[in-house]
Amino acid sequence: MRHPNSSRKTPSVQSHEEGNWLLLEIRSSFLRPGTGPFRRTGRVFQAGTQRRSLPNFVFAIDLARRGKLGKLQTLYAHPAGLKTVSSGWAEAQPEPDKEKVDWNLYLGPAAWRPFNKALLDGFNFEKGGGLVGGGCLEWGSHCVDLCQWANDADDTAPVEYEPKGKELHARYANGVKLILRDDGWLKLGSCPVRFEGESGWVETGDDGDIVASSEALLVGKKAKVSGYPANFHIRDFLDCVKSRGTTRANADAACHAHIACHASNIALFLDRKVNYDPKKNEFIGDEQANRLRSEALREPWRSTSVASWPSWTCRRPKTIIAGFSRCSLSSRLDNRPLPVVVSPVARAGPGWRARTGWSWPGTRSRGSP
Repeated sequence: MRHPNSSRKTPSVQSHEEGNWLLLEIRSSFLRPGTGPFRRTGRVFQAGTQRRSLPNFVFAIDLARRGKLGKLQTLYAHPAGLKTVSSGWAEAQPEPDKEKVDWNLYLGPAAWRPFNKALLDGFNFEKGGGLVGGGCLEWGSHCVDLCQWANDADDTAPVEYEPKGKELHARYANGVKLILRDDGWLKLGSCPVRFEGESGWVETGDDGDIVASSEALLVGKKAKVSGYPANFHIRDFLDCVKSRGTTRANADAACHAHIACHASNIALFLDRKVNYDPKKNEFIGDEQANRLRSEALREPWRSTSVASWPSWTCRRPKTIIAGFSRCSLSSRLDNRPLPVVVSPVARAGPGWRARTGWSWPGTRSRGSP
């Protein structure tokens, strides 16, 4: 079961405040960043932007960051759709017994809406309630994240956003442009990105191939890896658990990439240009846009206390892996099985005990029924 998007940030912050390490699926950050606890505690956090660990994307980004393309000019990201709407509710259906689905718990901090079994599929929930994107806030966030990294912008976001025809154009403070477009790509699979500099360009996607403006740029590239397997990314997470290092997809990088996506989505929704201050985390002189930065959270979902938040945790070092249920976690930590720990939203549906895969004898599970 996938988590509702708007139910991810608050439990993530609460979990960190309790001392857990977290590997979280993407689309977790809102425009009002919640990265403070991660910086303050130094605990390991990794977002599920696994392309940051894949050889072809790393190689292309390295070309951009090391100046091999000349002075960087334009970054292109595939948003998988630029439609944005304020969605309504699905048709109300009778709520099932709480032993099967605790609907209130499943909603978490997300805005209330009547039960509909279709919403138990997270892909449907993502398009229900509040301001939602037709791709930019979902699949497109992977590509925007890679563009952020290529521009050494993991600690900031573009300052201007403007819809232009079938594209969204943004500009960073350093003058580099970010363009979100669905068309005009080489046939390199899903999630393509393209980086253009004064003297060259490079483009890659999920099929693992890399195309550049000259063969000389491709010298030294590694063996092709197709698709977007998570094993490289999980390895990075486990290595940082051991070293206490910073993951490639750390909290600040994930937050600012999602800020760029949300700001793009707001510009699309308002159908006009908006100017954003990444230091103040607000749109400049734009009350209408600022009102769309975040949604009200339902009680008692606040990040100031975790006393009432049920979770499964393991003995120290604590590790929580949420929203990565489709990945195979066969890695070991200190020669002991790594428990897969789920958030309360994942526990809300039937079969949550089996889905946890927990097999660490002698560990007390808090909050379990």
